[in-house]
Amino acid sequence: MGLILHCGAQEVEYQQLKDYQVTPRNHSWVNSKTGKEHSLQRSDRWAGIQHYDFAESVVNTCAGLDMPINMAESKWGVSEEGSDLFALLKFHHSHPDGRPTLPAKYVGNGVVPNLGLRHSNRGRFSAQGTIGASVTVCDNLMITGNFVFKHKHTTGNVNRLGESVVDGMLKYMVGMGAVQDTVQHMKDSYLNDFQVGRVYRDLGRKKILPWSHIGQVDKYWINPTHQEFEEPNKWRMYNAINTVAKQYNPNRQMEVVGKATELLTDMQEVAA
Repeated sequence: MGLILHCGAQEVEYQQLKDYQVTPRNHSWVNSKTGKEHSLQRSDRWAGIQHYDFAESVVNTCAGLDMPINMAESKWGVSEEGSDLFALLKFHHSHPDGRPTLPAKYVGNGVVPNLGLRHSNRGRFSAQGTIGASVTVCDNLMITGNFVFKHKHTTGNVNRLGESVVDGMLKYMVGMGAVQDTVQHMKDSYLNDFQVGRVYRDLGRKKILPWSHIGQVDKYWINPTHQEFEEPNKWRMYNAINTVAKQYNPNRQMEVVGKATELLTDMQEVAA
């Protein structure tokens, strides 16, 4: 299992991904095996993703989530004509100072998951990421693992690629055992009006959010975005803060979410 390239794709180095240009909207090519000519025409809504830009977005997002990629053990592959990207990313088990990374800390049992990636500027599949203890990415279009994001190659969507990666990885993290325990703690911990006010105060004083954005948090606290957050508990407050944080860039969003989680976890509960 891992990265399998046996249908014409070749393995390349991470930095070499910069050399591949985005496939034009309208272009033709000849299949090297069959000799058959193919052509592709797409609408103005289509937008390609440069391989290195895609890879860098994923690598940087994972680093911001305390899931640093082991670049020495990760592998990258590009299809014969250069339009498709395939990759298998390995996470570091620990930081240089010995501290465990988030995957090593929360998954447990000595198992650190892998991240599979692929995307096609020829339209064969969207930009996709899967994660799991055993992931396979093959240039015959097979990919295994739990999908954490799928991102279409269309105008507008390309600009939100980083957001898709962040959302997908956050969903996966919530599924981890220890993170799930934190979520359950938030759901079981109710907040009274005094504590809600204290959260707003600490968000501002600790510079987790600008004072001008505290009112937005209160808006989503009073009117939750989904039925799941109707109970007046920490989980509802977490959602309110996270909803406001989505307007920030990915790195800032992760910083806010992390500090808010710590703030809410440290607060004492109130009986329902």
